[in-house]
Amino acid sequence: MIPYTPIDQAIAQIPKSGTVVLPGLSGEPLHLLDALVSDRERFTGLTIYHMPLATPCHYANPLYKEHFQIRSFLLNGQVKEAVKQNMAEYVPMNLSNVPGYIETLQPDVAFIMCTEPNAERHVSLGVSCDYTLAALWAADVVIAEVNPSLPWTDGAPVISTEEINYFVKGEGQLNELSAAVPGELEQQIATHVAALVPDKATIQVGIGSLANAVVASLHDKQELGVHTGTFPEAMIQLINDGVVTNEHKEVDQAKSWPRASSVQRNCTPLPIAIP
Repeated sequence: MIPYTPIDQAIAQIPKSGTVVLPGLSGEPLHLLDALVSDRERFTGLTIYHMPLATPCHYANPLYKEHFQIRSFLLNGQVKEAVKQNMAEYVPMNLSNVPGYIETLQPDVAFIMCTEPNAERHVSLGVSCDYTLAALWAADVVIAEVNPSLPWTDGAPVISTEEINYFVKGEGQLNELSAAVPGELEQQIATHVAALVPDKATIQVGIGSLANAVVASLHDKQELGVHTGTFPEAMIQLINDGVVTNEHKEVDQAKSWPRASSVQRNCTPLPIAIP
């Protein structure tokens, strides 16, 4: 068992003008962020670093400009108005440089979302690891929202509970990026792209309806490998159908390698490596 802290007491650990780093993409802890917004009057210029995707970003409401300042490694539609109101700024850099940047930043607090602990008192960061480990190691205080719905991912995302200062209870559905449905034009483009992909190739894919269409069009290929930035739903079907085997990759053979996954409800255990 781990000791849980009331969420308001956990939020009270954040300096009123401090710095908070959030997990990237689908990994934002919604209960912690709702509590942060509820306690906004206590903060004056709290700086929040994030990389949002498929997340509501309620904290980026321009009405909270006096309380929160947003620094984004990735902009989305939910932050657009905050940028216009000079509440949010884009921080341009390669993703590979973000962990080092955060180490230099030395944030006051890192928010994370994690699974319930196993028998060895370890938890998994689940759907988002990318720079989250760097934030966890660099921050003065680490606050974890424990979500029983979070899938367990092995590798670097597995950490000891000793590395976390406060645990709060979370529950409910994860941030989910619904699969974009390709139209006729995307299907036509995907057919041409798929013709350029040879058997045994290692593929990298992006996000959106065109990426989904291209991946789905690879169904007649053989022995593909995956080393990708994002992991669309159509990729799961290729793995289940035996199209993706990862046998011919030069690194991480027999494993699909995504930088981050966007959560979808039919997620099933797969041989995926997350650094």
